[in-house]
Parts: sequence; structure tokens; C-alpha cells
Amino acid sequence: MLLRAILAIQEPSLRRRIGRLLPQDEVIVETVETRRRLWERMVRKSCDLVIASKSVIPEPDAHKIRLLRELPEWPAILVLAERVSAEEEARFRAAGYNGLLWSHLPDDQLRAELAGILSQRRERALKSLA
Repeated sequence: MLLRAILAIQEPSLRRRIGRLLPQDEVIVETVETRRRLWERMVRKSCDLVIASKSVIPEPDAHKIRLLRELPEWPAILVLAERVSAEEEARFRAAGYNGLLWSHLPDDQLRAELAGILSQRRERALKSLA
């Protein structure tokens, strides 16, 4: 089962890195580069995972997340940041995001985080088919 992901990362090197860490045989990746295009894309067409840099989503937006949760297929949303504090991560999680991660995590740790989210999304999709 193919999953759909949106990369909303303005930094080209980080966008390429994350693209390499996603399993190409399991995930169809689309890229957008602005916050506006990201929200438009999520509302217009369903996806399983959104990975955005903090430059695209600088602050948690609980209102938009509540609106997304009303869609039949709402995505997991992960934000990558240059700096992450416990308070800031708590604010993003409280607003409904799936996490705020340090963008400089080693590849194996970041790959494991992505694999966990993709596994949850795959299970959710299979349950909805049953």
C-alpha cells in the first residue's frame, strides 16, 4: 500500500535529506514550498503524512489542525526545527501536531521516527478498508 506524503521544506538540503530517508517504494512524495500552498494542498487532496520545516509552520495553529481533523482522512503532521525546546514541543503537540523534531537528528534516528509514523498511518488505512 502506497502512502502519500507532502514535504513542505524550504531548505533544499533538508528537503533532499528527508526525501532520501522516506522509503521510495512505499511513499509517493509531493513538495510544496509555502505555508499557503501547504494548507491549500492538504484541504484539496488527502495525504497520509506532512513533514514541514519550522520556516513553513513557525507556530502551531490549533484552529487549522482542528479543521483538518474534521476531514475523513487527516494527515499526521511532523515539524522539523533547527532548535527544539520541551516547551515548544509541548505547544505543538497540544495543538494537535504529531511532533516537533530537531532537524539535525542523525539519519538513523530520523528514519526510525518516520518509519513509526508511516507504520501507524498504514495500520490506520488498512483498518479503514476493513
